[in-house]
Amino acid sequence: MPSRPLLQLLAFHQDASFKIAREARGPWFKGPAHACHPEHLELCLIERGREHVLSGRFEGVQGAGSYSLVAPGTVHSSWTERAGVQECILHLPVAQLAETAAELGVRDYLRWPQGSFATPAPMAALTQTLMHELMSPPTVGRALLLRSAFTQLAVLLLRAHHVHKVRPLPVLGGSPLRHLERAEEAMRAELGGEHSLEALAADAGMSSFAFLRAFKKRFGAPPHAYLVNLRVERASELMLATDLSLTEIAFDVGFGSGSRLTEAHKQRFGETPARWREARRATFGRASRKDPGSGGDGAR
Repeated sequence: MPSRPLLQLLAFHQDASFKIAREARGPWFKGPAHACHPEHLELCLIERGREHVLSGRFEGVQGAGSYSLVAPGTVHSSWTERAGVQECILHLPVAQLAETAAELGVRDYLRWPQGSFATPAPMAALTQTLMHELMSPPTVGRALLLRSAFTQLAVLLLRAHHVHKVRPLPVLGGSPLRHLERAEEAMRAELGGEHSLEALAADAGMSSFAFLRAFKKRFGAPPHAYLVNLRVERASELMLATDLSLTEIAFDVGFGSGSRLTEAHKQRFGETPARWREARRATFGRASRKDPGSGGDGAR
């Protein structure tokens, strides 16, 4: 166990309208218990891994593909165990929520349910848009785009929790949800593995159909598509952190060829790996390391 918790800030932006951060919290990270700012609603989306959450009266484990809410002034904390976690944390101003709530006819916009909830595709897409904008070179209209995305997030949250009343996910433990988490962790630990649907379902003690349906509901994508996405994310990290060739990176993360990486990366980010890498290196500088290590998530 390390003597100090590991917290890496991957992206950050703050202005008068909102605050957003993408963080990678390493194994055995423990955050302090503190109250959320009284003028903001905190939205935490887990992108990778899982963490223990204590927020008000709620205590549980929040996994990848879920989000939680911390109402203004609520004392909360979180911590990891043997594996790290990557998450997006967004602070939505109460003033902005009030304006949006008025448009929707919602009065109790300061009351928010506790627990974790499955992240819907539109919310995940908005978060990716925000992060892509923040991690790309500054361009015209950035502030307008960010404010617009936050307004859309406010609408989604108010709809979900004050209009349609979505239910929280079951608290993770020894239930089938834990088997799904273990399957996701196995994919992350061995990106180059085959991880066939049949093998994953058998390990979880479920039929292939039941596992496929449960996994997609929990993580927002079928197992194979989710694995491809993990490989693309790891490849993107290696593109920025190393001088490995794209072909070497493709094999390192589990793609059978460089063309497979190109196809998957273009589908995810809208451009080829070479062009994506060149643009970001021009902005943030070239890598100084040769290879930070292969397999799993790498250092986070």
